[in-house]
Amino acid sequence: MDNAPSAPLENGSEYDVIIVGSGLSGLTAATRILQAQPDHRVLVVDANNWFGGRTRSLDLKKYNSKVSVGGTFCLFEHNDTLDLAKEVNCYPGDSLNIRDVNFSQFSKALFDPTGLPLFFKLMYKGSKVVKNGKIDWTCSTAQKLDKISMEQWIHNHWFLNKFNPNFTREFFYLLETYPNLNTVSALQCAIAVWIRFRGIPRNGIEIPPKVLRWEGGTGVFTQALVDNLYTHKNFRLKLGSPALQLTQPSLDSANSADYPVQVVVNDNGARAVSVSAKYVIVATAPLASAPSSLGGTISYTPPLKPEATQLFSSMIATPTVSYNILVVYKEPWWRKVGEGVFILPPYATHVNEKGVWGNVVEGTMNGEGMPGIVRVFCDSSRVEGWTEQAIKDSTIAFLKKMYPKYPNLVDSFEEIIIHDWNLAKPTIPGVTYTYGPSGVLSKFGKYFTEPHGRIHWGGSERSVWGANWMEGAVERGNDVSEEVLKTAGWVQQGYNVRKLAGSLRARSLAAPSGLMVEASDEGDEVEADQADQDPRLVASPESPIGLAQSLQPRSGPKLAIDDLYNRLEGATAPEETQFWVSPQQCLDALKELEEAKKLKKAQAAAAASTSSSSSSSSSSSGPILLGNYVTPGGPAHLTEATPFPPSLLGEKPTPQTLPQAGVLQSEVFSKVTVPAFLTGLAVGVAVTAAVFRFRGNQ
Repeated sequence: MDNAPSAPLENGSEYDVIIVGSGLSGLTAATRILQAQPDHRVLVVDANNWFGGRTRSLDLKKYNSKVSVGGTFCLFEHNDTLDLAKEVNCYPGDSLNIRDVNFSQFSKALFDPTGLPLFFKLMYKGSKVVKNGKIDWTCSTAQKLDKISMEQWIHNHWFLNKFNPNFTREFFYLLETYPNLNTVSALQCAIAVWIRFRGIPRNGIEIPPKVLRWEGGTGVFTQALVDNLYTHKNFRLKLGSPALQLTQPSLDSANSADYPVQVVVNDNGARAVSVSAKYVIVATAPLASAPSSLGGTISYTPPLKPEATQLFSSMIATPTVSYNILVVYKEPWWRKVGEGVFILPPYATHVNEKGVWGNVVEGTMNGEGMPGIVRVFCDSSRVEGWTEQAIKDSTIAFLKKMYPKYPNLVDSFEEIIIHDWNLAKPTIPGVTYTYGPSGVLSKFGKYFTEPHGRIHWGGSERSVWGANWMEGAVERGNDVSEEVLKTAGWVQQGYNVRKLAGSLRARSLAAPSGLMVEASDEGDEVEADQADQDPRLVASPESPIGLAQSLQPRSGPKLAIDDLYNRLEGATAPEETQFWVSPQQCLDALKELEEAKKLKKAQAAAAASTSSSSSSSSSSSGPILLGNYVTPGGPAHLTEATPFPPSLLGEKPTPQTLPQAGVLQSEVFSKVTVPAFLTGLAVGVAVTAAVFRFRGNQ
């Protein structure tokens, strides 16, 4: 069998699973299914001539560079994405630094804390809709919010919207990239706010060091996924071949046939080929998966339920970031003059204007002599009908406004490249994200993920925790693959793809919670449950937080700091490079250490009350989080160290920065300036608490 993406499909061929859509969600689902059932036959088809969907990089061979034109960043707590990246050895190695941010050109509304009460009230509404990891589409709060648009919701709060309502608007324009708040449902906005910010009490504000990115763009990640999938002999990827029709027996008897789903594929855009599968996953945007008669791309027999049809076909494609404009310079001149490139410019006050305007990020690759690349996002409707040259001129004019001191440097570009998603994905013009209008989600939202016979649904927009983001694509890929595996009876009902993923990060060293366990003498892999019985601890030198986590007992109460240091005597240094512990594990370890810190502080305070001589030192020195680590053979001791702020745990140390001697020195972090609006957080919370029950329209 020829597995090349351009090789023709064989008419009548049979597969265990066919996945429609080779975006990040579809590739994740294929990965998980083949992890559970390596011998299964999996076919992924896509209408485009490239894989990855909206997770894509352009290869600028002329400049020896690759740059994202779709998904860009991965946040520190995006565990599904980071776990998958580690499994395919493609962890995002870069993090956004403070020096990369140009705060002077940020929207001033984002720094005004008076806008927080309105924002927090919307977040509170979202918390009443999202419960226990699921969206309650039919609750009273959801129904009230879904009756009006986001802009109407802001308008209805006539008291709160007097205090910087643009704070809330800018969140949706700049971060969620909604094009017009007059059309998007307030319900979708409330869910988005709660989902994005629910982790603040645990993880802190998403300041730059917690924003991760791939060298060469996110397309590097999807390439690694495909390379990994091709290690399975029965995997097949077919590009340039859209799925046209899905036919299965009547839904009541869908489980009676061996291969009940017939899939008609336009093979290479030249001929119709019929293939069949036991199960099908449609991993595309809901608008694309709508019936072709209603603006979608696929015909269904039997037809979808009317509720699902209405939901899918009513989704609106946003053109907000459909233009990715790359401005290439001979060198990154902004670094020499001390300017950042990450900019979230004021948008609410410019939303009705024409011309290039939008978020700015840097696409420059690392290395000496690499060209500087500035990436500008633009709503295609702002330049509709413009010539290419007019768009380029407008781009330079916009950048001069962002860098008013350096007009000559802005003018010194080598080339301007325009990537238009309207042309790249013509089946859904302007698509990067889709969103729901008022009055649809509360009625039909559950049909986002409800299977249609043996047809199941993937795609970022159907995710609960990461809709429209890369994390949403991976999360839904995980969920739908587990759904299919269990429905088909290929795994036990207690099977968990995420737990399996954790055991696959290393073939010979497998242990959850950051614990490194050596392989047995026979060379067999050590399973996590075996490791629990009598693990041999291996101290990871790559992170003090990771080391502390690995030394915690696997069951029972957590150890205090002194006891953690005592356990170092049972640890051995690794003989080869280990995998980087996940950010979430680092956070968990930090939380546990903070609890130990509080306990130690309380003990010190109690001791101080009985000894006046020790009172001063006890109150001033404070407890230690992590000091110097001593390898086996030496005494374990504590030295004073500044507690690690949770906001700074996102940067992975390089091998060059790791200690080479027997003592693992404590990490040193520079202070990070937090945006000024955070100083009003306490005030915002207090005001919000007072107005949560404020009477008015929802």
